[in-house]
Amino acid sequence: MISRISSAILLLSICAMQGWAQTPAPAAAKQRFKFQAYDGDPKNPAAMDFQVNPLNPGARTQFVKIGHVIDGTRYKVTKFELKKKTNPQTGEQTDISELTLTQIDTKATLVLPLDTVVEVK
Repeated sequence: MISRISSAILLLSICAMQGWAQTPAPAAAKQRFKFQAYDGDPKNPAAMDFQVNPLNPGARTQFVKIGHVIDGTRYKVTKFELKKKTNPQTGEQTDISELTLTQIDTKATLVLPLDTVVEVK
């Protein structure tokens, strides 16, 4: 019995040293975000609340302010820009505001247009 256990341990050790027992690393998961809504006075963005939906499995909707990190991510909300566009057919204003996120480690920025899913690797 002991020789079988020893043989199994030896075999696993050899496989691990050769790299045979290792599973390939999963491909880097892409993160997806959706800037869903905002609340507050656009003239004072620092006091506003922003609804950000990380769209990855297990993620939840979050309400954050400028300067806050989105839980479960490496992104921080850094800027809000109120933007409106006139629809030429109806003459009505359409909200195309943007929320800017900054990746904490690399300082790369990601712009989230309102009601648009943005994917980043």
